[in-house]
Amino acid sequence: MKTWTIVLGLAAAAGVAGIANAAWFADGGHAHSQFARWFHGGGEEAEATRVEAHLDALAAELALTLDQRRQVAGVLGAELPNLQRSAKSLADAHARQFALATAPELDEAAVAATADELGAASRELSLRFVTLANDVHRVFTPEQRERLRQLHQPASLAVTEHVRECARGVQAWAARQ
Repeated sequence: MKTWTIVLGLAAAAGVAGIANAAWFADGGHAHSQFARWFHGGGEEAEATRVEAHLDALAAELALTLDQRRQVAGVLGAELPNLQRSAKSLADAHARQFALATAPELDEAAVAATADELGAASRELSLRFVTLANDVHRVFTPEQRERLRQLHQPASLAVTEHVRECARGVQAWAARQ
C-alpha cells in the first residue's frame, strides 16, 4: 500500500504540476501548455470536464453511496485551495528554472537554488496529494479500497512504461541526428 500511495502521489504531483503549468501559461507560448493540449486535447474547460467524468466513473465503479460521495466532495473541496497554491509554487519554480536553462550564461548558484525550490515545492505538493488520498480512502469501505487498488495497479505500470518509451524515443531521435 505504501508503494502504491507514493507512486500515486508522485504521479499526481506531476500531473497537477503539468495542469497548473498549462493553466498559468495558457497563452500557448509555453512548451508545457502545448504538450498538455496535444496530450489531453482541448483547453481548461475540457480538462475540467474530463476530471469530473473521471470522478463520476470512479464513484460508480466503487459503488460509493450518496453519503460517501458527499464526504469525498467535502474532503476534496477543503484541500483544493491548498493544492492549487502548492501547484502554483511548483509551476513558478519550474518557470524560473526554465528561464535559467535558456539564459545566455549559466548561473550555477541560481540553478542550485532553483533546484532546491523545485524539490521543496514538489515535496509539498506530493505530501498534500498523499494526505488527501489518505483522507479520501478513509471514507471507503475495505472492499472499496481493495477495488481502488486493483483499478490503479495498471496506472502505476503505465507511468513506468511511459518513461521507458520516452527514453527510447529520445535515444532514437538522438541516433538520427
